[in-house]
Amino acid sequence: MQKQVAVCIGHDIARDLSLNLSINGEDTDINIGGIILNTTDKIKGIVSLRNSF
Repeated sequence: MQKQVAVCIGHDIARDLSLNLSINGEDTDINIGGIILNTTDKIKGIVSLRNSF
C-alpha cells in the first residue's frame, strides 16, 4: 500500500516577489505473497523564492 501527502504554502512578500514552501511525504510497503520486501519513508521539502517581472 502506498500513501502520499503533499502540502504547499505560498506568500507574496512584495510586488512580483513570493516565497513558497512545499512538503511531500510518501510511505510505501511492497507486499508480495504476504511478505514485505521493502519499506520506504520519504519526506522532501522545497523552499523557493520567486521574482517575476
